[in-house]
Amino acid sequence: MRVFLFALLFVEALAATSLHAQDFKKGVAAFDAGDFQGALREWQPLAEAGESDAQFNLGLMYFYGNGVEQNFSQAADWLELSAEQGDIDSKGQLGEMYYFGLGVEQDFSKAAALLREASDGGEPFSQYRLGYMYSHGEGVEKDPAEALRLYSLAADQGFGMAQYNLGIVYDFGKGVAVDHAKAVEFYRLAAAQGIADAQNNLGYAFRHGEGVEQNDLLAYMWFTIAEDNGADNARGNLEEMNAALMTSTIDEAIKKADVCVESGYTACE
Repeated sequence: MRVFLFALLFVEALAATSLHAQDFKKGVAAFDAGDFQGALREWQPLAEAGESDAQFNLGLMYFYGNGVEQNFSQAADWLELSAEQGDIDSKGQLGEMYYFGLGVEQDFSKAAALLREASDGGEPFSQYRLGYMYSHGEGVEKDPAEALRLYSLAADQGFGMAQYNLGIVYDFGKGVAVDHAKAVEFYRLAAAQGIADAQNNLGYAFRHGEGVEQNDLLAYMWFTIAEDNGADNARGNLEEMNAALMTSTIDEAIKKADVCVESGYTACE
């Protein structure tokens, strides 16, 4: 299942005149307080004056419809202005928009070029997306080794979707030798960040003893959590286990799932 994420990365600092910096921070404070109109009043003049951080934030406001009517085209215009000044986050967000064709004509090649610049600047979401493109040959020549490199860079920064995709790489041997234990390591990291498909795959690993010791209780627990978080295949996995397990085991697994989630995924096993 393809999971689409968009970075919500409002800039907290502005390297400009002290007056502009004060106005920018007022915008941040207003946004954090839910006063989107107040944030817009502070950021709009700065963006029009050419401040790249304000242009980026204004672009995201139009992207998400915060305090303005959602308008992908206008979002792309502001992000383009910021990206032209070298803003890494703007390049990454704009690359996503070219990837999906939001406010701009879909263009995988242009998306890859923008995402590469953002990736080289260390932006983890762009590293993940570009890795996905190399894994599937979208706008770039298919290159599992480059996909692995980019996923690893993003995963090292704690990016959950990259960790999940690294699990897939090792689980199915995409450019590397199959290593179920390594796959489970990455599924665990992603599952702890609420990635539903990673939680489902972790349940599968426990159900079948792939990379971990077989454990139906933990399998059912992870399938339950995955279903609650919207994983497509979790319901079928639970139904299969419902026919095989005792009611007492199922009840225990459900209670354990509640404990796992309530603990922030720190008390799951």
